[in-house]
Amino acid sequence: MKVLILVQGTLDRRLGGPRLPMDLATELRELGVEVAVESAHTLRQRIKARPGISNQEAARRYLQQYGPFDLVDYDHLLFLLDPAQLPVRLGLARVSLLLLHLTERTLPRDPRPRSRLKMALQPWRYRWREARQIRDTLANLQRAHGVLVNNARDAERIARAEVDREQTAVVLPGCQMAARHALEAVAATPKADPPVVAFVGTFDFRKGCLDLVQTFWTLRRQVPGVRLRLLGTKGQFQTEAAVRAFFPAEQQETLEVVPQFAPEALPDHLADVSLGLFPSYLESFGYGALEMAHAGIPVLAYDVPGPSAFLPPSQLVPAGRVGALATLATALLTDPALREAAIKRQSTGVQALSAEQHARQTLEVYEHWLTLTPKHG
Repeated sequence: MKVLILVQGTLDRRLGGPRLPMDLATELRELGVEVAVESAHTLRQRIKARPGISNQEAARRYLQQYGPFDLVDYDHLLFLLDPAQLPVRLGLARVSLLLLHLTERTLPRDPRPRSRLKMALQPWRYRWREARQIRDTLANLQRAHGVLVNNARDAERIARAEVDREQTAVVLPGCQMAARHALEAVAATPKADPPVVAFVGTFDFRKGCLDLVQTFWTLRRQVPGVRLRLLGTKGQFQTEAAVRAFFPAEQQETLEVVPQFAPEALPDHLADVSLGLFPSYLESFGYGALEMAHAGIPVLAYDVPGPSAFLPPSQLVPAGRVGALATLATALLTDPALREAAIKRQSTGVQALSAEQHARQTLEVYEHWLTLTPKHG
């Protein structure tokens, strides 16, 4: 079998979006599958495309030049493809972040004066852009031969949008074996006193950055000396200074910001952490929450698609309920027995996930759908 995987963004495992398909490609190769992985940028480089060429045309030329491929597994946000018009047997849309959820929930807005002014002056532009993204998402899912999602709630939302449920497969991702073992190795490391609370992910409004600020403000009143460590913040806000600007002066000494880190450095960053927070409003999976859990850290998250697939209900809080999140966090930080119980509860869901299993199950989906698709010629 020969597979082309098209990735949103740059081919960088430090970023959550590209990491899943890149890990998948690695594990599929171990199973004997021939896999090519490209981004929109590298796709154009390979075919020496002229400026302005569409993703559809770039993919068509690539498949002709480097094929034949049995199937293309493409990110549904970036690659608005029509597989019926491509020289490939099967075109599968992979859901990286399901924007259809935005029709049922609202993401936090940028509260800074300049952003609020822009929104007030041109609200139609933001609504039009969001509506177009949702329209493109639905059209892309409907055109695909099949849809791959990372959690059951995404599949349920797609079904409500009248995409054939039989064309949607749920395959839960996970961390690769070496990464899991490295994280598990620090689980027994003595924790810092006063305690450290961590968040792994980009610092932006979708990820709940404002909720982190509010939660830390409450925790400082309830847990003397508590520290907050933000890992991998670089994204919407590129620098440490830009992130620190969201926190008041009196919190600066107890705040640690690490904009970027090498993946192999994550266990050291998490070794002395007592609690993980993951207040994201919209996720596909939530690698940051999973990694903290593998490190033996109890994790609290919002009850949204992704983290809810592997964390127990007792560690999930309705999105936006900052007070409830802070209350639960305080309880776990101040009661060692509650903390140990949370670690034990979450281990069942966490240990069931792995990148190797994700690849095996994905390959089964590929093979099943290929049997339903006639060969060209």
